[in-house]
Amino acid sequence: MAAPGQPARLVAEQDRTRERELGATDRASLAIDAAEPVRYRHVRLTCGGHVLSEADNWYVPGRLTDAMNQTLEHSDTPFGRVVHALGFTRHTVSSRLLWSPLPADWTERTPPSPAGDALQIPDSLIENRAILWRADGKPFSLVVETYKKGLLAFPPPPLR
Repeated sequence: MAAPGQPARLVAEQDRTRERELGATDRASLAIDAAEPVRYRHVRLTCGGHVLSEADNWYVPGRLTDAMNQTLEHSDTPFGRVVHALGFTRHTVSSRLLWSPLPADWTERTPPSPAGDALQIPDSLIENRAILWRADGKPFSLVVETYKKGLLAFPPPPLR
């Protein structure tokens, strides 16, 4: 938690112990064959002691500068900040809602009372998949972001 009067700080924590292979379909989406080297990063974004998101990121090191590869390999600097100079664009491939506070048939049900039970929020809320493209049109990264319940860790508004 941030000290009183201090702003909360976003922190990216890279987990260097994780490894995940990139499948053939995802390699095709990056326009690379099975022989092209790919690197993997897993990062947790935290703020004030809450995990906001986790990201799995596969990237093609041959499409980045040496300096970018060094920074990605040896620091916790967020991926987007490292590759910002590429002038990249992001294309969302999919977005999945992993949880909803309302049941699928909520429109046919009697509304719950305002004093009902507290919501049981699971760990993962939303998953986004995206491809990052360099300004020259070459894809260089696949990212899968999972947004966590820490996003909702704020106090309720005061009652009026």
